[in-house]
Amino acid sequence: MKELFLSSDAKQNFLAPITGYDPVDITIEYKPSQYGWFISLVWGNFSINNERISISPNLLRQFKNVLPFGILISGFQAEEPIFITSWLENNKFVILDQNDLSMIELRYYA
Repeated sequence: MKELFLSSDAKQNFLAPITGYDPVDITIEYKPSQYGWFISLVWGNFSINNERISISPNLLRQFKNVLPFGILISGFQAEEPIFITSWLENNKFVILDQNDLSMIELRYYA
């Protein structure tokens, strides 16, 4: 697990390291009219665009047979990331590797 420390900038782009693989290019953007954060990512030939970020043990679980990584979103007292300051105050953004994914699957989806 690698927690990424994000800011309150409305649009953020970064490369997240994936153990044993190329990094993933992630862009998150706050949309005040939607009261939330949205993610786009590119990894090799795979991409997703403007998916809403919500609390999840693996935000990318629907792609578990395609991606060797995941993203855990947590929140203090299960608060969703709906504020521009969410990453500073309440929420965590964590990159999961293959070992983490196995643990998450057993704990939450078994």
